[in-house]
Amino acid sequence: LKTVRLPPLLPQDLTRYYGTLSKDKKGKLRNPRQATDAALMTTAFQAVCRAGDLIPQAHHKFNPSQHCTRSDWAKTKHGGELRITDHKTKSCDENDYKQLPKLPRGGNQALSACEMINRMIKLTPTPPHLTDETCPLFCDKNGRSRDYRDALRTVKRIAKLLPGGPSRYGAHSLRIGGGPEAAACKSVDRLALQLMGIWAG
Repeated sequence: LKTVRLPPLLPQDLTRYYGTLSKDKKGKLRNPRQATDAALMTTAFQAVCRAGDLIPQAHHKFNPSQHCTRSDWAKTKHGGELRITDHKTKSCDENDYKQLPKLPRGGNQALSACEMINRMIKLTPTPPHLTDETCPLFCDKNGRSRDYRDALRTVKRIAKLLPGGPSRYGAHSLRIGGGPEAAACKSVDRLALQLMGIWAG
């Protein structure tokens, strides 16, 4: 059995990708699909998540009792919290949240999943036929959930800008890169990092 270790996606890689996206005069993302993809990438990176923690394997398999919905996102004065209701390795109860801290990236800007999620929701509000409890957190204007293939496609798009090309990278590259960034963040202690990544030690 051959194990292939994926290279990490780094903050500067995400920054370079964001630079290619369509923005308004204030520098904010204006394309709903791009905003959703950017929010998904940033959240997976910053919360040290597997793609499966956030979205279903296929869009038609979305289940609000298992996957992230709009009601699982809560703004806080420090940014925001996201309830992860289903993990491959750990089931969270209704009181378990992942705090999303701001982590540093290139220049003096902050890599903020909180800001990305809020922008995404503004551009793609919950459709009238759904409620926040039944609407996928990451979805299109019709309420169709993003899925693993969408996440992988976006990762490959980011990797086209990197040495070695897209074949070396996968969706897990976000979590691999996010771990060291979280560890370097003074506001995230070791226990919090273990909980974020669902690591025992």
